Formats: sequence, C-alpha cells, structure tokens
Amino acid sequence: MTNQSDKAWGHMSPDKPMLERDVPASSQDLVVSGVFSSDPTKPSSAWIGIFVFGEDPLDFACLLFGGENNSPLTALIGSMVKGAWQDQGHFNTGFDVPFHLKLQKKGDEFTGYFKQKEGDAWKKIGNKT
Repeated sequence: MTNQSDKAWGHMSPDKPMLERDVPASSQDLVVSGVFSSDPTKPSSAWIGIFVFGEDPLDFACLLFGGENNSPLTALIGSMVKGAWQDQGHFNTGFDVPFHLKLQKKGDEFTGYFKQKEGDAWKKIGNKT
C-alpha cells in the first residue's frame, strides 16, 4: 500500500502487512470476510481490517478494528469518496482477538459485520455506507 504523502493517511504505508486481491470491475455484489489477530492482543493506536478500493486510491470502503493506548477494542466502518471521509461509526466490541469481520457490498452500498468467534451470529456494525 502506498501512503499519500500530501494526505498524511497513515493507514496505507509500505511497512504494514497486507494481503491484496483484485476484484473484477463487473462485480456489483461482494462479500469479504476474515479472522484478524494482532500482536500485542490489544493494538496500541492501530487499525486492522478490510479495505475495498476503487480506481482512485482515495476512494474506498473499510471495516476495521483497533485500539488506542491499549483501550478496549473498537470496530469502525466508513468510506472515503473523492478524499472526503464518511464515518459511519465507532463501536466498542468488548472482546479481544481473534476477531471476525465481514464487509458486504450490494451495488454501491457497504455493510459491516463482526463476531467474536466461529459459530457466533454476525452483528451489524454502524450504518450502511
């Protein structure tokens, strides 16, 4: 990932581990899910999760979890459209890693879900974006 030096967007920099997949441009509907962990188990000032990018690097949707100064884990859903951040909510999750996230795209709408462990029901995070 490349940090936009003029935007100071620290989530995207070459020193951060990532797994990248291309999605066909014709995909109107999409579901991305994963199990996430971190070391330490309560990340300090870090966000970990799923990004779905458009053609422009500053057009994306994201579903993340993180911690700030070892506080309880928080989930975040939002999007960036033409460089304008659209925050759809930060929510305390109340549990530790591993952490399951799912981002669902239907047309131009994204909805985020989380759960603590396999077998739990998915819980919606925030508003659609």
